[in-house]
Amino acid sequence: MGRHRGKLVAATDPEYESRIQAALVGIANGTHKNITVAARVHKVARQTLKDRSTGLHMSRRDFAESRQLLQPSEEEAVKDWLAHESGAARPVHPCDLHSRVNEISGRIPGKH
Repeated sequence: MGRHRGKLVAATDPEYESRIQAALVGIANGTHKNITVAARVHKVARQTLKDRSTGLHMSRRDFAESRQLLQPSEEEAVKDWLAHESGAARPVHPCDLHSRVNEISGRIPGKH
């Protein structure tokens, strides 16, 4: 089987992130002599492992979470409000939803 590089491996291999984390733990506790050895043992990209260990790179999931407008608890509050409005047979207009999210987060949804 050919060797995959870049985004393809991270997107197609569900175990890739756990292998990166295992390699980072191995480096931290001294199980692996260096990043190159850890990358070979855990079958992950050496450059990605190096970037993660220095804090230069983060996982796609962590990056997506950092870009979220609402925290999980705030998102639950919006869901509860939507369920309440739905139960009262009051359709929510997108402008009303934007206003509610703006009230909760203090930021305008859709503006970066």
